[in-house]
Amino acid sequence: FGEGWDGRVRGISASIITLDINPTIAWKFNKYLSIGVGASALYQHSKIKEGLPLGDLKNYGVSGEFEYKGSDWMWTWDIGLMISPLDTLRFGVSYRSAAHVRAKGDYSMRLSGNLLGVYPFSLEETTYGYGTLTTPETIYISGFWQTTPKLSLAFTARWANWKNFENMRFYARDPSGLPVFSYLGQLLGQSTTSVSITNDWRSVWFLSLGADYKFTDHWTGRAGLGYEFNPITDQKLKTALIPDTQRLWISLGASWSSGKHWQIDAAVAELIGMGHKGLYDYYGEYLGKYHRVNGTLFGAAVQYHF
Repeated sequence: FGEGWDGRVRGISASIITLDINPTIAWKFNKYLSIGVGASALYQHSKIKEGLPLGDLKNYGVSGEFEYKGSDWMWTWDIGLMISPLDTLRFGVSYRSAAHVRAKGDYSMRLSGNLLGVYPFSLEETTYGYGTLTTPETIYISGFWQTTPKLSLAFTARWANWKNFENMRFYARDPSGLPVFSYLGQLLGQSTTSVSITNDWRSVWFLSLGADYKFTDHWTGRAGLGYEFNPITDQKLKTALIPDTQRLWISLGASWSSGKHWQIDAAVAELIGMGHKGLYDYYGEYLGKYHRVNGTLFGAAVQYHF
């Protein structure tokens, strides 16, 4: 969003890059039962910027913002079980643990404006900081049914414990690097050496149905429909950086197989936000609503079977 937009205290910009290394081991006990376990090393680098609630200072043409840039390695584990009562029927359940993030990086505070319309000024202080949050643990329940040699059906139910995402906290590890802002925080009666973004989310389900159709020995098409419930309990706490809603998923994909070793998959999914799209400022006043809260996902994979 723009630096000076009305909802800047609810967020200005954010980005995250992740790399997931997830080795797994699976064992097939017999034709009916398989089990797999794995461990994940996840690297993440994130940036977040939002405006500061400066109280009465904003009436004097003063604006402030907080920015954090940090990275961390996270660790999770997962386990899964698959049961195949028939050659054409499979059921699975899996669990992935939560990850506890404690990212180290740069903690910055900025102040700027045109005091009383006469005195332009800007001030920035940066020190070492860290950010903490907890990702949700998830449980997947799925099923697959090969109804005919050409057509197969599948379903997935995912439970995500978004209660873990109660808040995101950022701290200055060396508050002495923020002398002016530390003093300003004392004057305003609020901390400038720590920032907390409260989410107060809840656990929700995602449900989906899909179908694959084998057109030829080499080509398979697929389509799916999913629905994800809204994890936000208090809409007045919604941030502009994560304006979540309940979501409808519509997906299409295709696979090409060489017949023996190679398989190439590609898919696209459109996420359509529905329901409450309003946004409120730091003080609970209504700012407006989003016309669209949509997203598009693209995916591709290459497999080689030995």
